[in-house]
Amino acid sequence: MNDVLQKLINEAEAWLKSPESGTDDPEKLLTALQEELGKDKAAGRTLGPLIGQIKSIQNKRKNRLKNIEPINWVAIKQGRLAIGHRPSAKLITDIQLQGGSHILTLLSETEGARDIESKVQKEGLIWLWFAMQSADPPTEDRSHELKSLFADMAKALQGKASIYMHCSAGIHRTGMITYAFLRYLGQSPEIAKDNLRHLRETTWREVGEKRLLWGERFGSNTEAKPVISSKTIIYCDMDGVLADFTPEAIDLCSRILDDSSEVERYNVSKTARKAKRKIRNTLGPDWRPATSQDLEISPVKDMYFAAIGIAPGEFFAGLKPLADAMELLWPYINNSNHEVKLLSAPIHIRRGYSPEEEATIMTAEDGKKQWAGEFLNPPPSEIIITPARFKQECAKSDGISNILIDDREENIRDWNAFGGIGILHVVGDSAPTIEELKQLGV
Repeated sequence: MNDVLQKLINEAEAWLKSPESGTDDPEKLLTALQEELGKDKAAGRTLGPLIGQIKSIQNKRKNRLKNIEPINWVAIKQGRLAIGHRPSAKLITDIQLQGGSHILTLLSETEGARDIESKVQKEGLIWLWFAMQSADPPTEDRSHELKSLFADMAKALQGKASIYMHCSAGIHRTGMITYAFLRYLGQSPEIAKDNLRHLRETTWREVGEKRLLWGERFGSNTEAKPVISSKTIIYCDMDGVLADFTPEAIDLCSRILDDSSEVERYNVSKTARKAKRKIRNTLGPDWRPATSQDLEISPVKDMYFAAIGIAPGEFFAGLKPLADAMELLWPYINNSNHEVKLLSAPIHIRRGYSPEEEATIMTAEDGKKQWAGEFLNPPPSEIIITPARFKQECAKSDGISNILIDDREENIRDWNAFGGIGILHVVGDSAPTIEELKQLGV
């Protein structure tokens, strides 16, 4: 078998493993395989099945696209916006098929926002949420929260994101927040209204003048941004920034779903058992997680959180360090003349242990401290283990804004809303984080 043919076979097998996320052009790949088959009929035993599988997947895609609900994307900055009604599971799939990357939900929890979150994450999209109980303008005390959300959305658009915004009917709440966001981006009232009309004429016509008037407050986006001082503290997350959480969580999930010899250890958790059944019923008996997005699917997350809770310290102490963080990020922030602290969230020990049993189990806090002692040199000045929802309490100290480096968008959003300076870290890629620190003068 020649090198060209072997390379094509390798490419085809790689694409078939992940056709939705593959970057190769399947039609070009298919043509190349067929050309090689024409040259070497003896290779048919190998190439025939590959060609058949690729054609089958492509035909299924074409059939799906026949019934797709078109999304009216409008170019904004370097990305795209679309607005509409509450998305069904099918519409969320359609949004993903048409290049959508984010969905912003403007519904309250009682209106089923969390159900939408599950469906969005199942499709591998990023879910944003600004809970609104009604079509009335948000109260003044939520301005920081909304501006932080807008800042995240603006940054996403700069990265060529495609964001679908919705409430229930896609008119009042959606129109009001969309117009406010367009004004936040620096568009004039005339251009913002024109873009709203292009996004959805019904929304533009029926949103109501008072809601547009409320959105004008975001037109002069001149509020002083937090600045750093010599007393600014740099808080660094552990999982996904310094420690490689995803591969270990994927491996844990796979072992549980494979019913490996150690699975009885995790079967003591009713939550883990229930989640495993749900995964098999909804995703199929052969499904296994492969990406960080897979770990965000609700039953998958429930399963590995429950499993980790059986021995959380053991899990976190065993995480592998991320090479780029050890070689680049950690040395950089520790040479910045700023105090550096570790700020990380725990997974709690499962309920059901007797006090005597629980006393023998290493907590997440103990495991993370053990990990830090082994891998972080120099050590952080303090290790703070607290639920993610409380991280924001460290955003400012004595009126001074502090920095958080974290891989979770919601943590950065909350941090910014409380007056801090959040840097959204990309797992395994410290260079952009260091560049942002440099721009801040760190």
